[in-house]
Amino acid sequence: MHARAQETLSTCLARVGRQQEAEQAVRACVDLWATLAEADDGDLELRLGLARACNNLANRLLSLDRPEQAAAAATRATTLWPADSVERASALYFVGVSLARLDRHRQAAERFHQAIIVYDDHAPLAPHQETQLSDVLHNLALSYARLDDHVEAFACARRASAILHRQWQADPTAHHAHLLRALQMLMECGSRSNDLPAAAEAARLRLTALETHPATDPAELALALGDLGGLQLQLDAAEDAVESFTRSANAVPDDPSMRGMIHCWRALALHRCGRTKDAILLVRHAVDLLAPIEAEIDHPYLLWLAQLHHDLAAYLFADARPMEALGAIGRATALRERLAQADADLHTAPLISDLELTATLLDVLDRPEQARQTRARIKGLTG
Repeated sequence: MHARAQETLSTCLARVGRQQEAEQAVRACVDLWATLAEADDGDLELRLGLARACNNLANRLLSLDRPEQAAAAATRATTLWPADSVERASALYFVGVSLARLDRHRQAAERFHQAIIVYDDHAPLAPHQETQLSDVLHNLALSYARLDDHVEAFACARRASAILHRQWQADPTAHHAHLLRALQMLMECGSRSNDLPAAAEAARLRLTALETHPATDPAELALALGDLGGLQLQLDAAEDAVESFTRSANAVPDDPSMRGMIHCWRALALHRCGRTKDAILLVRHAVDLLAPIEAEIDHPYLLWLAQLHHDLAAYLFADARPMEALGAIGRATALRERLAQADADLHTAPLISDLELTATLLDVLDRPEQARQTRARIKGLTG
């Protein structure tokens, strides 16, 4: 049948990146199925063919970033699939994705919920249907997060991750990218809903998935270790955080800028362990690593160099070396002033933090007039 040929053509074109032509082919397919269905509106096969074509059209339109048209096509599909058909869940999913692209997250969440109900009504699901369900749950978690409902977002992310983790355990080559995405979402939702142990467990699972995959990018592995270390710090497991940050830095031996950023966190973990002198040595090493970028105002790691100088000042102060600390915070402030000139919204708050530490150090060093002037400047920045 010509309609099925157009459908196959659309799929082939989409696979090679020719999305515009794929959309045109599937639209022709929709028109053909619609003509056939209108000629015999009692033929269920024709109605299902039109429903499937509308699903595919919605998918192609989303690929072309045309969510309003995609929502219309998918909504049409929901009216064509039988109410007890599991395929209706895909149409509801496409409606939800389209509405989310339009920032209509409350309505999107309703469609995702309806799709989940359809899948749950057809349990047990085939493996590919379980994967589809995990996609619906992931997108529902995203919508809940945009609605600031982080508890519900966490529940959806946890269920999506459980599905994909079970599939990955059965076949480590399957769904690896989807699992990493789901665990990242679970980690973020756990943090936002204040379930830090669950967030840390998600970070560990994600790290395991990355470490066991032969094509893992070292930078991605380093960031995953850094995520775990950050959560361990929040859980007051500073010794574990030191180990995670050490492994993170070792994962990127040829990237001095990234190592400098990681050392910033590793030094904080050392300080939390009571090893402030070690933290000072590490921060000074990190400053040396990032020193070549100091003149590059647009360098993405320049803000980390400023933070390293600030942290060095704080650790020196904690080590009863206020004069050295004053020099370090002066370097932090100078860098932060440059950054604030380029982006005041992003860098004014850290600049104020630098000035507050400066004023405290000036008090300790018995320089009251300079401390007063510094606090007057803070007042000017805070309005």
